[in-house]
Formats: sequence, structure tokens, C-alpha cells
Amino acid sequence: MTRQAQLGKGLLEALESVQFVVGRDGRPSGVFLDAAGWEALLDWVEDLEDRALVHGMSSRLRAGPCKSGALRWEEVAEAWRDEPA
Repeated sequence: MTRQAQLGKGLLEALESVQFVVGRDGRPSGVFLDAAGWEALLDWVEDLEDRALVHGMSSRLRAGPCKSGALRWEEVAEAWRDEPA
């Protein structure tokens, strides 16, 4: 099963456990989601954000490392080592 399918399955299972909070007027006023459901929802949203980011950069990525302005890993790793934690 792909990561996307796993996230989708987890999200569907989480949404099945949603409980609505009803106000005095009888109208839904909130939603209760257990911790596992919340995590599944966050994973799904993060996956959507990652996909949108890659899609938005696809033309730049197709241009190749030099034309896209990519950084060399060695330079990035060195900068990260020098940053305070």
C-alpha cells in the first residue's frame, strides 16, 4: 500500500470516529477527534502540503541542479553543523 493510500485510509478511519458537540440550540458547535485521529489528519495535511510544494517546484526541478539554483549538500550540512541547537 502506498503512503498516500495509508494516509487516506488512516484519515477515513479517523473521520469515522468524529463526534460532534451540539450546543443548547441543537446545532453542531464543535468537533471532538481523538488523538490518533488528530495525528492522521495532520499527516494527511502535511502530505498535501508536500505534494503542493513539489508540484509548484516541478519546472524548477526539471531544469536540473545548476539551473535551479540547488545547493551542494556538503555546504548545507556544514552550515547546519555550525548552527546552535
